[in-house]
Amino acid sequence: MAGERLFARLLLLVFLLVAQLSGLLFLEKQQAMVVASELAVTADTPIAAVAPKDAVPGDLPMPFTCKTTTSCKIMMNASNVKSYNGKDRDKIIVDIAGQGPCYWSISRFNRGDLSPRLSPRHPFAQPNLGVLPTGDNGFETSDPKHFSVQAWKPHVKKGVVLVSVAQNGELWPDGESFFYGTAAAVMESSGYGYSLVDGGFSGEEAGAIDVTVGKAGRDEEANIDVAVAWFPYSQGWVGGYVDAPQEMSAKWSEEGSHSPQLPTDVKKLVSFNELEGAEITLPGVNGRHDGMLFVTSTDPSHGNSAVNLAQLCPVKKLIGGHVNGHTGLKLHGEGKFDVKRLAFGMYEITIDSSPKTDGDGILLLQVVDEVAKNKRAPKCFLSYNYTKAGSLIVESHEVDYTRPLNDQFPFCETSFYFMWVDFRSPVSPPQNLGTGATDSPQGDYFGIGFFLGMVMTVAMIVASYVVMKHLYNAPPGPSMIALEDIGDDELETGLLDSVDASERDRDAVA
Repeated sequence: MAGERLFARLLLLVFLLVAQLSGLLFLEKQQAMVVASELAVTADTPIAAVAPKDAVPGDLPMPFTCKTTTSCKIMMNASNVKSYNGKDRDKIIVDIAGQGPCYWSISRFNRGDLSPRLSPRHPFAQPNLGVLPTGDNGFETSDPKHFSVQAWKPHVKKGVVLVSVAQNGELWPDGESFFYGTAAAVMESSGYGYSLVDGGFSGEEAGAIDVTVGKAGRDEEANIDVAVAWFPYSQGWVGGYVDAPQEMSAKWSEEGSHSPQLPTDVKKLVSFNELEGAEITLPGVNGRHDGMLFVTSTDPSHGNSAVNLAQLCPVKKLIGGHVNGHTGLKLHGEGKFDVKRLAFGMYEITIDSSPKTDGDGILLLQVVDEVAKNKRAPKCFLSYNYTKAGSLIVESHEVDYTRPLNDQFPFCETSFYFMWVDFRSPVSPPQNLGTGATDSPQGDYFGIGFFLGMVMTVAMIVASYVVMKHLYNAPPGPSMIALEDIGDDELETGLLDSVDASERDRDAVA
């Protein structure tokens, strides 16, 4: 059982600003988390590219100055693939449907794998996008003169990537059945680009981030549209990456894998409990009423057994909320949006009372509910796509192998969080900063107890999530946490919100 597994590694990023945060997070064994001891914007000097051999100045990306949240919608089209395991399996067309405010490129892609890159020198001249690759292995190049690699690799020392599935299921003419997708932001990059750490040009780089795409309920690669968002430390986010070794004693995953505001001894922030796993204290947070939590997978395998966890306090331009999936009512919300329950497990979201398209922004989604009999999250997973009218349809499904072969992904009704990330005017932290300390007076119990992992079948992971927490009643300031465990694929469910039914009903009425 997943609750009995000892996970080898956990990544946790925390971004904190201004607000005094408190509370507790409880994870399964061998999973860790961390909070900031001080809160401040990181002063980040623009990185300049180091020219590789045979490159000239005109081949280099401009110094990296993108210090804002930025996102993109990536399309993966496999309509030319006639056999899933055939020679043509990587004959896919990849394109960027929308992006901003900083631009993106993709320096490598094949079935199930993407290497998104930031701030390319020539954002509107990407010859590998929107066309079939010439070879049989998708697209990859180490040529510094190719425009796709004249860009920057997202890196765990500089920020966090969150992903979501941006298509409600897919069917390709490759002999395989209809499927629902999973997406993960992994710390094992293969595509070429320039390092945000030292400016060097390379392919594989520890800590650089790629995206993997899989099939829900199957440990298989897949092609389906995904949404990708980048949250840089230099904008004001504070964070770090933590390992949870077998001895249940937290440590930074590597030197420099955290913001300078964080203590060098992560044990001041993270503790372990044999029964409940890892625990952090966030001074000032009431987890029952203060916000939302989003999770996304970071496991490099297509089984997606790892997760990123993100938490966000009040920030500028936030549009999102907590939706009661059983009624369609807003339990909490920020910004201008409308939500409607269309049917069992199907919801319609309209942003800012105006039509939206792939060129306007992306949606981050997270299951947040509980099953009464075991107090765990329901085995549901979420995806979305746009309508012709400009609204967004969110679907919730589960994997059920006891059902007939053509009906193993039934709709699953669950409450959820969502967040809109606009390409032109994305969510951003406030500029007035404050400080806090880990020994600040503790507020109410954080109340987000969850069984960490992706939605499971018997032995296959079925979904990945993006998670963000918004503190509705706290002083202005962002807070984000992201974490990863590299573990067994037999994880079971996503997230458990500890708010009981009576409190949810009360909030719905309020």
